[in-house]
Amino acid sequence: MLVYSTGLSDGITAYCNAELVEDPTQGRRWWRQLFTAYWPQGPGDDYAVIRCYPYAFEVFAPNAGIGPAPLGLRSARIEREHGRWRLVS
Repeated sequence: MLVYSTGLSDGITAYCNAELVEDPTQGRRWWRQLFTAYWPQGPGDDYAVIRCYPYAFEVFAPNAGIGPAPLGLRSARIEREHGRWRLVS
């Protein structure tokens, strides 16, 4: 999953194991009003909840100085190992 801010040129990537949540009540539980931009009728048959279990994140934020020189050509990466997070790069 990638989240990117065009205004700041920053981004984060979450590496996850994911599963589709089959219980239709979960769609209603996690529904937010702002989603009506994509699903005007509310959570219907085409609305799904995906549960993610992250095992690593990469952050690229040149304005915050995250990423090695020059200009942050490599992102900062953390990984989950034995229940703890550790900085990899």
